[in-house]
Amino acid sequence: MIILESKRLLFRQHELADLDSFCAMEMDPDVRRYVGGYPRSREDAERKFREGPLQEVSDRLSVWAAVLKSNAQYVGRCGLYPHFNREGGIVVGEATLAFYFGREHWGLGLASEAAAAFVKFGWEELQLSRTLLLFRLKTVPLYVS
Repeated sequence: MIILESKRLLFRQHELADLDSFCAMEMDPDVRRYVGGYPRSREDAERKFREGPLQEVSDRLSVWAAVLKSNAQYVGRCGLYPHFNREGGIVVGEATLAFYFGREHWGLGLASEAAAAFVKFGWEELQLSRTLLLFRLKTVPLYVS
């Protein structure tokens, strides 16, 4: 089921066929560095995939598989997930924006395209009052145009 689409991307539930590309991203030190983590082993990446993205999602507040419209290639994952307060409780009406793309897809504007689509989706479809983007200044290269 397609949750959302942008000019070049479709966002859908993860499928078993996404496993190799998902694992490649999780094992890539450069990708993991920019999402605040360490490279995972193949075994740990597979476990994360099976216990997380491969699980059925009951609502639209989740991180979805991002695939190119042109060839259906899995290129990453994007979406909105619940925002949590300092005590660990969900803040109703708020979400955090997340996007991860394989290194070979960097510099193409896909993250900007995905972010714009999900911010609009959050406001218009999910009726969110606030969307947050969290990042670490030490690890994220900032490109300002």
